[in-house]
Amino acid sequence: MSGLKRVMAFVTSKEAKLFNKENGEVTIEVIESPISLKDDKIPGETKDTFKFSATHASNNEHKKNNQHIHEEHQYFKKIEEKLAQYDIIYLTGPGTLKNKLNNYLTENKKFAEKSVFVEPAGNHLTEKQMLAKAKSVLF
Repeated sequence: MSGLKRVMAFVTSKEAKLFNKENGEVTIEVIESPISLKDDKIPGETKDTFKFSATHASNNEHKKNNQHIHEEHQYFKKIEEKLAQYDIIYLTGPGTLKNKLNNYLTENKKFAEKSVFVEPAGNHLTEKQMLAKAKSVLF
């Protein structure tokens, strides 16, 4: 089992941090997320609704949802490219994005022979806490 390459991915909607072991040291690689957050509004911007009549308006939720799904898919493809070289993958992080990534990887044939584990993590882990968790998983 010592010949297997391991990685821990701390996945959030802003970035994914990949922790792996090289020459006895833990290295960190950061992958930036293309996902636009709900709170990313330009100051002074008005509501993004379109008024059809006095009683009907739309903020085009369908388009926003499709855009969000597309951005997640782009993000997962970036992460997938980096994770393909590892045999054992630990996914962790706050929220449900790690579970969505796990589902994405499970459907991918490249990851059929790989072991993928999902574990929850707190919202406010410090860099030191993430590093300690990575050491416990990787060593």
